[in-house]
Amino acid sequence: MDEKSRLMAEITLLAMKLQNETNYAVFVSLSGHVEKMEIRVCKSKKKYLDDIASCEFYTDRDLERMQEVKEYLLGFIEKKKVDVNQLDYEIEEIKHYVF
Repeated sequence: MDEKSRLMAEITLLAMKLQNETNYAVFVSLSGHVEKMEIRVCKSKKKYLDDIASCEFYTDRDLERMQEVKEYLLGFIEKKKVDVNQLDYEIEEIKHYVF
């Protein structure tokens, strides 16, 4: 798996972990046609319009920025004492060939 795909998957998994195990409301949006991701972390599920952090980046241009976003999400998770040891995952790559 290439670095871009791995980072996109990790960012999405971390956002889901933050959403599911804290009171934060977390939004992840992927616009595949322009290779852009947007992440929003809001104060709570009741205050989902109040952003405390947000970013957007183009996945085809800036792997360094994607790594920074991953680190920010890990920071939110650490602050809330979320267990990330269960983030072990496998990504299965399936290819289809037409002859």
